[in-house]
Amino acid sequence: MYSPSGQEPSSGSISALTEQTLFERRESHNFHNTYEQEQKLLAIVRSGDTESLPASPLDFIDGSPGRLSRNQLRQEQNLFIALITLITRAAIEGGLPEETAFSLSDSFIQTSESAFSPEEVHRLSVQAIQTFTREVAARVRQSGSYSAPIEQALDYIHRRLHYPLTLSVIAEAIGLSPCYLSRLFRQETGGSIVDYIQRERIEAAKNMLRYSDYTPAEIGNYLSFSTQSYFTRIFRKCTGTTPAAWRKNHPSHREAIFTGRMP
Repeated sequence: MYSPSGQEPSSGSISALTEQTLFERRESHNFHNTYEQEQKLLAIVRSGDTESLPASPLDFIDGSPGRLSRNQLRQEQNLFIALITLITRAAIEGGLPEETAFSLSDSFIQTSESAFSPEEVHRLSVQAIQTFTREVAARVRQSGSYSAPIEQALDYIHRRLHYPLTLSVIAEAIGLSPCYLSRLFRQETGGSIVDYIQRERIEAAKNMLRYSDYTPAEIGNYLSFSTQSYFTRIFRKCTGTTPAAWRKNHPSHREAIFTGRMP
């Protein structure tokens, strides 16, 4: 980190600025958000406790944030990055797969960088807390009754949706026989492993349709559907509509946040 003059700041200048900040906070009785309050919010995210999450999660914390920039928009964006860093790790601790959590984090941060006002970033902060908490809750519901081998299989599938996946490939990766894995998977989930892979790929396709500019053909190919017609057929089976129609009827996350139309 360098000062505008190009000189690296000294420890003395940092100490002086710290003391000035402490003095101003004490004089105004305007203290930072407390660590205890922060931990209460993160505990809600970590446990996926959507019922305990206030309608406006940021109001859950008293006090005021630190001053990270003199530019108000940049201030909110910096605070947003700090918030996302904390809730991403809380969500991972709560059982959300790392790739899902970090991908959500990347998407939210990229969206915040395109904001035009502090209010947009504030709305995005609320949406991020709610989204991570719901994702953890869904993961908790899903994984609560599954054995370790099925958890391994689900994680393997989730990480490799864009590769060709077969029962034999998954079974070999987690050290089980295909017959045993097939029987155990159906016993614990109530469906076949092939159907599960298709549903997960369609969920991934829906996200790509909503949040990217890839064409349906490119998305189907990326997710290892053998042909475009097969992708469309499975998509219609799971959603009742075509990929193109689904995209038309579902605005992007950025549009929903920045216009105040929360999904």
